[in-house]
Amino acid sequence: MTQTTPRHEVLETTEQAPQSSPADNVQPPDALRLKEVMDRLSPSIFVGLITVEGNVVHANRAALDAIGATLDEVLCKPFEATPWWRFSDIATRRLRLAIKDAADGIASRFDVLVQDRHGRVLTMDFSLEPLYGSDGRVEYLIPSARDVSEGKAAEQRVLYLASHDDLTGLPNRNLFGERLRQAVDYANGSGERLAVLLVDLDRFGLINNTLGHGSGDEVLKAAANRLAGCARTSDTLARLGSDEFGFILCGNHADISRIVGEAQRIADAFEQPVMIAGREVYLTCSIGGVARADSSVNEDQLLKNAFSALNAARNRGGNIAHFYSLETVLQDAEWLELESALRGAIKRDELSLHYQPQVDLRTGAIVGAEALMRWLRPDRGMISPARFIPIAEKTGLILPLGIWALRSALGEIKRLRDQGLPIEHVSVNLSARQLHQQDLIPQVDELLRQADVEPGSLTLELTESILMDDAEYAARTLKALKALGLKLSLDDFGTGYSSLAYLHRFPFDTIKIDRSFVQEMHTQNNGAAIVDATIQLAHSLGMTVVAEGVECEQQLAALRSSGCDYVQGYVFSRPLPTTELTSMLRDHPVFTMSPNK
Repeated sequence: MTQTTPRHEVLETTEQAPQSSPADNVQPPDALRLKEVMDRLSPSIFVGLITVEGNVVHANRAALDAIGATLDEVLCKPFEATPWWRFSDIATRRLRLAIKDAADGIASRFDVLVQDRHGRVLTMDFSLEPLYGSDGRVEYLIPSARDVSEGKAAEQRVLYLASHDDLTGLPNRNLFGERLRQAVDYANGSGERLAVLLVDLDRFGLINNTLGHGSGDEVLKAAANRLAGCARTSDTLARLGSDEFGFILCGNHADISRIVGEAQRIADAFEQPVMIAGREVYLTCSIGGVARADSSVNEDQLLKNAFSALNAARNRGGNIAHFYSLETVLQDAEWLELESALRGAIKRDELSLHYQPQVDLRTGAIVGAEALMRWLRPDRGMISPARFIPIAEKTGLILPLGIWALRSALGEIKRLRDQGLPIEHVSVNLSARQLHQQDLIPQVDELLRQADVEPGSLTLELTESILMDDAEYAARTLKALKALGLKLSLDDFGTGYSSLAYLHRFPFDTIKIDRSFVQEMHTQNNGAAIVDATIQLAHSLGMTVVAEGVECEQQLAALRSSGCDYVQGYVFSRPLPTTELTSMLRDHPVFTMSPNK
């Protein structure tokens, strides 16, 4: 049995149509009944009747009201010339094809944009179907449309969110990847240059935790706006993750020499602070870049190389741009290997503390020691702290390492005191992650109680750069640590970003002069003057001064002349394991000081 598609047929009637209107001459015999049905339809449904040539025979009230027209104004006119179709030339051309198809018995359906009499643009689900007469031929066409604007808006919103970041409005990782694939395909065919820059906001987690997620979102939007100001119309800028952004650069500015300049433009965009909740927030960023060298590098490899470069920039402390090279890959591989080995080293107890004595320049007596972490790998020998401490800091391993170092140093003080050996304090470095631990204060308090030593026996050393991340939070935390009774030392003074006048905000007991200034005392004209000024400033603020990296008698004499309080360095001793420190305190606790000339 053959199934046929139902057809619209004109109903036969013997009613005599009135002759009062010329339009009635072009209406089918059942026009009155058809009009009545059309006009009773929902206001959101537009429907009418046109000839096979495309001229208007009828339009229902909803369709006429939408464009603010009367039936006489559109009657007998070509459908494509009516206000429904004047908004889009593309839709008009498609309508012509649909009228031709419908006259041949082929129905059409597509979306079309219509501007109503209020100026609103509506999305209509439009269809055009043939209306057959009793002889089986197409006599008229029925155009109908339904307002689907709300549904289309919701659909577009879903599609938008699938490809864009809702917070910043930038393309997201998915769209970035698709555009990168397209850029690679185009570059393969055209030979055009292609590069990728990745940007990571430094210390964003700290900003988020300190100011709250709402302020963190405002920071991200501000950063996105500044990055957008660096993008050209041919570039793609996307938000790839929490605080990671990516650029796709094409054309002449995508070679290695140009992307260096692009990276500088991005860094310069963050020179001025961002105002968040009435306060200034300074942002810096790490940047990783790669220029595509040849067509053998696909989009996945290009992105992988860019992330390798970004990781290298992060590992060097941030606020720097790094560009991909073979050395970058080797560094990444070494980083991963060291991270894995470091995790095992903690479990296998391969780490230890060495202690570098600090000597009183007035008496020559050893008054304290700085605890320095050491890692002896059975298969590689001694690993420099400069290699594994940044890994520990970045991965969070510094937190268990920091607690271990504090417990070990306090235990060493207790052991030396129990043997009656003279030592006033041990200094332990405190990292940025430790400083921002929520439970830092109770942890330190508990360790002091467990060790059963006076809090003043412990000195915590911090660098200037750690304090500048969030000066207000740092000041509150340091005051809480001071309240426990321990001492605080500002390490590497002069190498950070703070001004001298900023010191009064922090309750430090000691300033440590960085080794670079000590070494320049007798090699640079102003080297000694800088050290003298630092010592005088510290003393005026009631602080003592330790000079580190002292390696020769000439530096020692200059420091004594400047009034420095304590020194540490190879001029007296290298960092010592606990057994050797014990022997030194027992056998040689006081050094003979040569008289100043």
